[in-house]
Amino acid sequence: MATGIDSVTATHQAYAMVAGLIARQAATLAYVNVIWVMAIITLCLTPMVFIMRRSRPGAAAAAAH
Repeated sequence: MATGIDSVTATHQAYAMVAGLIARQAATLAYVNVIWVMAIITLCLTPMVFIMRRSRPGAAAAAAH
């Protein structure tokens, strides 16, 4: 008595599992790449904190519009 599924269905299921694994790994790599880009942007913008001038305590705030 044979149990399980036929070879065609098993092959399709195996391909679907591999495709799912590849999709998950691609999503993980995409998140890692986004984190790297955000880290580089943060590092590039960090010197701006030291370049910007502080406002004087008695001076009025500049108009935004």
